[in-house]
Amino acid sequence: MVSPVRSGIPPERLVEFAPSVGWLFLMVLPVVFQYQMFHVTGRSIQLIFVIAIGCAMLAADSLCYRMDRAYGAGSDDRAVHVGRILIGLCFVVPVATHLYLMPRIPLLSLFVDNHVGDRSLTQLRDESAKFLDVPSMVKYLFNWAVFIFAPIFIAVSASIGRRLQAIVGLVIGCAYALATLAKFPIVLLVLACLFALCLLPTGWQRRLVLGMVAAVLAGFLVTAVWLMSGAMDAFDGSHNQAQPAGLASMKSDDPRRAMSYGDYMRLAPMEPEHSISQMGVKNALTYVFYRALLTPADVSNRWYQYFTYVEDERLGRQFLLLEPRTAKTQTPSRLVGVWAYESRFPDKYTETVNANASFDADAFAHGGASGVALATFLLLAVRVGTAWLLRPHPIALAAYGVMLCLMAILPASASLQAIFGANGLFLIPIIVAMLFVAGRRRATLGFSGRVAASSDIADDPHSRK
Repeated sequence: MVSPVRSGIPPERLVEFAPSVGWLFLMVLPVVFQYQMFHVTGRSIQLIFVIAIGCAMLAADSLCYRMDRAYGAGSDDRAVHVGRILIGLCFVVPVATHLYLMPRIPLLSLFVDNHVGDRSLTQLRDESAKFLDVPSMVKYLFNWAVFIFAPIFIAVSASIGRRLQAIVGLVIGCAYALATLAKFPIVLLVLACLFALCLLPTGWQRRLVLGMVAAVLAGFLVTAVWLMSGAMDAFDGSHNQAQPAGLASMKSDDPRRAMSYGDYMRLAPMEPEHSISQMGVKNALTYVFYRALLTPADVSNRWYQYFTYVEDERLGRQFLLLEPRTAKTQTPSRLVGVWAYESRFPDKYTETVNANASFDADAFAHGGASGVALATFLLLAVRVGTAWLLRPHPIALAAYGVMLCLMAILPASASLQAIFGANGLFLIPIIVAMLFVAGRRRATLGFSGRVAASSDIADDPHSRK
């Protein structure tokens, strides 16, 4: 299935490099940028791991880019419509169920309740999501609905001409993603839809891909200009007098005493998270830079610190299976969150904080260097294996596009078990494999039918006349 690089490879195939580009932009560059501010505990091994993982991702993306396969979406047959309807049900039913089970919808409370504050909104968000009194598997279904099934349904509907259904699905998906006032779900939903459409042959396919390439280049350029303008210098030591009082009581070699750019931003006065639309352009850019580029690398660095300075023993298989999140469950993400953030910023974080790290930091906590190597191998094996099974079917192509989006964004801020389990990435290879087997079976039956028809003609004595 792999052939030498050809000059005729269409530009839409550039989307194959999304995982490695996402890792470079969200993890490698932020770690390099903040390296001098990180404590010496764990920062060197983190840098080595993120660069090695980036090289491995680039190699896997290059291999998938070179695979010789067609990107045609096949025919708009009845099987496509049946599959699209089933996926639509997997999207709509969990969304309706979750909205029904919420004690109060935070988005509505924000506009209806004039007395609601930041603390009460945060509590309401927790009660409507991670502390909702339902089995953990049901919570995973809610995530799968918006991260997996919604973008596949929207993209396939748009590609086969059902644009009204695609628009309705997008509106429902965006409204649901905003229901808990969390910003990440709607960003991931929109990006997943765009990635899925980049793989489907539509009138705007090539323009979408080239537009996304231009957006990535523009993002690198804007970030470089932003940093070269000295925008971050204001956070480098200018808030020393406002440092948390708890730092003074910590030991001199405690890694928590090292303040990162993200820490200084947490001390700086910022607008409430739910009113980012009311910020100025500068504050909005600072917020995006802080949340998307600084925070993932910073949180992961705290994991390396914690499991080097505090806990030198690996977790092993403990906590590998995702458990229901309750206020009393002391998962590694909560232990690190309390140690690194709640202890230093008690006015901004509570004991229920979860510091979700990148997949490499979580793997390091469980198995050290061998754990990181194993997690990287499993992630890239699924990535390459799914690409090898990909066939020209609208649902398969849309699912593959969603997978590229998830692999570009999630590894920098989620563990391997969260990527595959809570966020549903394991569903993508299952969908693609099922369609691959169905396509092979249909091709085999078609070939057998043609052979049988040829034999009937050959045995017909009238056919020789």
